[in-house]
Amino acid sequence: MNMTRWVMVAAVGMLSSIWARADIVTNEAYTITMDGWEDQDFNFTPTTGLDTGDFTNPTDFCPSYDECIDPSMGLAKGGSDPDESGMYSFSTGTGLVVLDEVNTGSPVTEVLLVLTSNSGNLYNDQDYETFSCSGGTGASLLFTNCGFYVNPTTGQFEIAFWDTPEPSLWIVLILGFAAVIVARVRKRSASSSFAQTQR
Repeated sequence: MNMTRWVMVAAVGMLSSIWARADIVTNEAYTITMDGWEDQDFNFTPTTGLDTGDFTNPTDFCPSYDECIDPSMGLAKGGSDPDESGMYSFSTGTGLVVLDEVNTGSPVTEVLLVLTSNSGNLYNDQDYETFSCSGGTGASLLFTNCGFYVNPTTGQFEIAFWDTPEPSLWIVLILGFAAVIVARVRKRSASSSFAQTQR
C-alpha cells in the first residue's frame, strides 16, 4: 500500500472516530454550572436512547407567579475532580454553583438530570419565565442540544443534554490537503533523475 493510501486510510479513520466520539469521553473533565436553583438536589444519570422529543424550553413552567430570575444550567469541558463513574447526586446550594467532575467510567453520550428534592417538583415560587441550558460553546462544547421536561409518569422535573458536536470543516480540509501533498511528493520523487537512473 503506497503512502497516499495510508494517509487516506488515516484520514478516514480519524474522521470516523471524531464523528462517533462520545460527548464526555473517559477521563475527560467537565463542569456543571447551575444558577438560580435555590438549594435543590439532582441526580446526574448517563443515559442512551432518550426520547429527546419530549424536552423543550418552554416560556413558563409555573404560571401562578408573574416575576422571577431565570434559572440556568450548563455542561462544558473543563474542571478537574472529583472523579465520577456513573450516576451520582449533587446539591445546587444557593445562588451560583460550579461543580468540577472527571468521568472515570464509560463514555457518556447523553445526560439526564432529575430533580429529587421536593418530590421532584419545582418550588411554588419558582415561576421562571425562561429556563436556559447550554452544552458549552467553542472549544468547551460537549452537547449541541439540551432541554427541560416534567415527566408525567414520575412527576419529576428533568433536564437532558444530547447530540455529539459535528467535526469542524477545517479538520476535513487539513486531512485532504495532507493527502494531496503526500501524493505530489511521491510523484516528484518517482520522476526525479536519481529515480530514473536506478531503473
